[in-house]
Amino acid sequence: MIFQSSTKIKFKFITLPFLLMTLTFIGAYSFLNWLVIIKLDLFSVKDYIVDFLLPSILPWILVLTWFRTKLKILKGYDELKNPIRLLLAFAGLTMIFTTCFFQNYIEKATGIMTNLNNIEQLYYKKATKFYTLGTYYFDKKNYGVYYSTEVKGKYGEDLVMRIFFSIPIFKKDEDTLKNACSTWLGIKYSRTINNRQSEEFKDKEFQLFIREKSNEFHYRDVNIFQYLERVGNTSDHDEFILSVENNQKYRFNNQSIIFIPFNEQYSNRNDSNLVIIIIVFVLGCLIWLITLTKVEINEKKHYLYEKWKKKAKTHNEIEH
Repeated sequence: MIFQSSTKIKFKFITLPFLLMTLTFIGAYSFLNWLVIIKLDLFSVKDYIVDFLLPSILPWILVLTWFRTKLKILKGYDELKNPIRLLLAFAGLTMIFTTCFFQNYIEKATGIMTNLNNIEQLYYKKATKFYTLGTYYFDKKNYGVYYSTEVKGKYGEDLVMRIFFSIPIFKKDEDTLKNACSTWLGIKYSRTINNRQSEEFKDKEFQLFIREKSNEFHYRDVNIFQYLERVGNTSDHDEFILSVENNQKYRFNNQSIIFIPFNEQYSNRNDSNLVIIIIVFVLGCLIWLITLTKVEINEKKHYLYEKWKKKAKTHNEIEH
């Protein structure tokens, strides 16, 4: 009976607020992102700010202010013992990871497909996320390339190597007589190695990576694709532009547009993202609930809280 009472108390005063806070934040943030950034395009903001930085900061404001007060009825709250800290941490992390993954999902799920008879029609139609191309010519022989490396990981343990190829897109092969191009097909390759290795080892790995992926690019049939995705304001876009600047034949254009090819059904573009979102959310909630079962209710604080609530309710009824 005591266990059932404790479980009911936790569900009513802690679990329900946790779910309400999490789902409300994910829904509200995602709606504002879709409305302000995706739909109305009111601001030009780097994708990592909207998709990662803000979702990694804002949840902690809710968790450490509003939700933290819900844990007052638990033992160990005053000393902020480990189970309380873990409840706060898991609540914040569940919100963060689910929100981050969901932003990529809604961007693709709400993206509109535009059918172009040729690439020149791009400038006479409203910009959308996805495109199909009728008549086109990829000048693969005159591509641009850019190499980059980046140290990642919490302790700088990973070295990410990347190659960015950009291929000019024209309406027909005769257009290659021009000396400028503003639409490009982007192809990216990446590989991660251990950054703790020697500089000699990392340099050899990088050179091997360049040779392998350059060879793979050389034999790739870029005409095999189902649809194109327009690259947004991302770090990848910046590095694709650097590859465009390295092109030896065509003059760089500040308004250059990058497209990434996808050889899959357009309707399947978001299947894996949805599965990941569900797994992350369910797993986060399960870990949080398991942690909650390890903490006992502070009966005295719960009693005082209930007494205060009844007193406040009675006071409000008298005033009205």
